[in-house]
Amino acid sequence: MNFDDFSFQNLSFLTPSGFSSSDIDKIAKTRASILITGERGTGKELFARYIHMKSPRAQGPFIIINCPAKTETFLENEIFGQENVTDFDKIDSVKGKIEKAEGGTLFLNEVGELPIMIQLRLLRVLNEMKFEKVGGTQSYKVDARFIAASSKDLKSEVENGKFREDLFYRLNVVNFFIPPLRNNRRIIPLLIDYFVKKYSKEHFLDEISIAPEANELLRSYNWPGNILELETIIEHAIIICNKNCITPNDLPKNTFAVKSQPLNYVDKIIDIDILAELKIPLQELLERIEELIILKAMEKSDHIQTRAAKILGITKSLLQYKMKKYNIASKSESNY
Repeated sequence: MNFDDFSFQNLSFLTPSGFSSSDIDKIAKTRASILITGERGTGKELFARYIHMKSPRAQGPFIIINCPAKTETFLENEIFGQENVTDFDKIDSVKGKIEKAEGGTLFLNEVGELPIMIQLRLLRVLNEMKFEKVGGTQSYKVDARFIAASSKDLKSEVENGKFREDLFYRLNVVNFFIPPLRNNRRIIPLLIDYFVKKYSKEHFLDEISIAPEANELLRSYNWPGNILELETIIEHAIIICNKNCITPNDLPKNTFAVKSQPLNYVDKIIDIDILAELKIPLQELLERIEELIILKAMEKSDHIQTRAAKILGITKSLLQYKMKKYNIASKSESNY
């Protein structure tokens, strides 16, 4: 994700429960190490960047170390850098990411994947705020804020001997747990709005809107891939949508396919033979049926929109959109 050209001013909704915006402001101003935990894709990096942008280090670099799927040697060189003595006693020095993060923030993604030996070296960095490069003896001071993230339960990793207990406590000065999106549905509309604006700007497009039906699908989906899945789908929809409006047709069919329900009941409520004789265009017929169903739901719910929406299995806002579409009058008590 490229955040360099996009504002973080509207990301306060990412603040985990148990913390206020003022808490985040206080924490961001310090140099305390932070551990962010939660399932993959829950926005741990996004939240880390949010803290970085609210900190005095906001003008400094935000450097990422992806800990998984790398050899110990490669990872060690990447983190600490290299120092070799060449001919004529000249020192050939290569910066590692700790050094590159000077004046900024170092983000350790999936820190639970670090090999034990590198965990030991990292512990010394946090204890002494200095380090030596691979192959070198000179000590360098550290001027970076450390934020680590893990989708693993690091306490269990400590108990199983896979993660150092002392390093865990050094990183866990402040702990944030980011819940899965399915358990934090209140932020889905805010994320949708954020990513629509972000990718409209990134792809040089005019302001994009979302049709109520598409918005309903996005808000009701379970999001097993969490924020990362939502972000990817929004970008996809923005790229392929027509007339600057995202509709259900712009959402991935394999993700938002409507599951077929048994249709045995259809012939009990609709006489297919009579409908065929009427020769009414299918779209017109479907809209008329939908209008009648909404009218019936409103009647059953005493014209209380919240109840009618519950009967229909849709949100109140979508019901209001459809009532306006079909010019269905709203009684005064229907807004309760």
